[in-house]
Amino acid sequence: MVLLRHRYYNALFLRDELRTPVPVRPEPIARSFTGADPAVFVSPVLDRKIGDLLGPQLGEPQWSEHNMPPLEAEAILSMRRRLHPAGLASDLQDLPAEVSRLTRSVRRWSMFADEVVAEMRWRKALGLVEAYVQQRDPDNHLRRTIVEAINRLHRVEEVKTESITGHQIDAAGFRTPVRQVLELNLRTEFSTELRCGPVLPKIMQAYLESSPAEIYLAAWPEGTQGGDAAALLPLDARLVEILLSVNLGFDAWQGLGTYRRTLARFHAQLLALASRAGHKPAVTIRAQDKRYSVSVESSPTTPLLRFEGQG
Repeated sequence: MVLLRHRYYNALFLRDELRTPVPVRPEPIARSFTGADPAVFVSPVLDRKIGDLLGPQLGEPQWSEHNMPPLEAEAILSMRRRLHPAGLASDLQDLPAEVSRLTRSVRRWSMFADEVVAEMRWRKALGLVEAYVQQRDPDNHLRRTIVEAINRLHRVEEVKTESITGHQIDAAGFRTPVRQVLELNLRTEFSTELRCGPVLPKIMQAYLESSPAEIYLAAWPEGTQGGDAAALLPLDARLVEILLSVNLGFDAWQGLGTYRRTLARFHAQLLALASRAGHKPAVTIRAQDKRYSVSVESSPTTPLLRFEGQG
């Protein structure tokens, strides 16, 4: 169990538990992987298989058609004996923590094993990003996925994958619907495209990652030219994974975690672009049965703020 914590897939992620009793010094690049650590995300299909491995059964543990590596098999057999009532007597004080560590290790191992859990969203997210980078995405699957998720976050009921809705409800999870809700009526929809930063030369791609340093979803008001005057949403594999879950029905803003700030900045850019294009967007705060709206009206000399209250 102690050695299992220091397998190569565990050393890839920066966790305090990895630093004892054997000192492990991950590369600095591992810091960018910590947020996508599969050990801390629950997958019902995957965790059900892990639970089956720890159940009372005979023989060596199997994982689909894949045999578990020797160290993992030894750790699982040891844990199974401790969990089974008829097993050998042992100290149960640290049992929950050890089961948790073993579960996280098997989750990480499954990330590197081929065709273990094909439904894992992180694989699909990584595939979407790689396909776009390698110019193998003629149907714009990555862009359509991002746009659909953004619209679902704004409670658009139909599948909308080409443009971003102009009526944005609870943008960036301002508050819970029970308390206050922020609404942006941008009065125009937004056209979208994907943009990426420079890609490494082919001679280096065999030795280093081939993904570009930056991938963005660009959006601008329909009927105008994008170019440099576009709102940019930075994308990474973890955010794509979250948006895939949004498309599956997990459309609460709280699920975005720290990415809520990223979406908030994106919405602020959309608001500025809509105003610049002359669409007179309105910002509304709903608090229970009351509504307070703020809009901008043009005048011959200076723009005026208009406040409206209802309820």
